[in-house]
Amino acid sequence: MKIIKVVLAFLLFTAVSSHAETQYPKKITFGKLEYFHTYEDTNASGDVFVVEYLPQGETLEKFNQMITYSELRNVKAKDLKQYAETMSQDTTAPIFSKTYYRSQDSSKNEYYLMKMGVQGSLAEYMVFRFMVKDDHIAYYLYSDRSYNGLNDDWMERVKSQGNHWLANIRELNI
Repeated sequence: MKIIKVVLAFLLFTAVSSHAETQYPKKITFGKLEYFHTYEDTNASGDVFVVEYLPQGETLEKFNQMITYSELRNVKAKDLKQYAETMSQDTTAPIFSKTYYRSQDSSKNEYYLMKMGVQGSLAEYMVFRFMVKDDHIAYYLYSDRSYNGLNDDWMERVKSQGNHWLANIRELNI
C-alpha cells in the first residue's frame, strides 16, 4: 500500500510539474514594446492551443498589435512545408489576402511568411513563423491592424517596420 501511495504522489508531482512547465509569461517584449498575456485557451477537442499578448490598453475586441502563439496538434510535423505553402496562397473572398514574403530556414526547420489581409475597412499585416513542436505544427504570429483600410500612414508603418517585425518574430521564444 505504501508503494501505491508513493507512486500516486510521484504521478501527482509529475502532473503538477508538467502543468507548471506550460505556463506562459505574464509579459513579453517584441521590438521595444511590452505585450501582456491576455488570452490562453484550448479548443473543445484539444487540438488547437492559443496564447495571445497585447500591448497595454488594447483589447481582444479591438487591437492594433498582437502577438499570438498557436499549436495545431492535429497537423503533423511532416506536413509543415505543405501547411506553410497553403497559408501563403493568396485569397480573394471573403477576405482578400496577398503574400509579400515567404522563406525557409532549413537549419531550424522553420518557414516565414509576411502577408496582408483586407476585409472591408479592416486591414491586417501578418508576420508568421511556422515550426515543429512535439511532432505537430506550432507558429508565432505578429499582427498589425488598421481599422481605416489601407490608409497612407498605416501603409508607411508596414513598409518601414515589416523587416523589423520579421527579424523579431524569428527570435521570439515564449
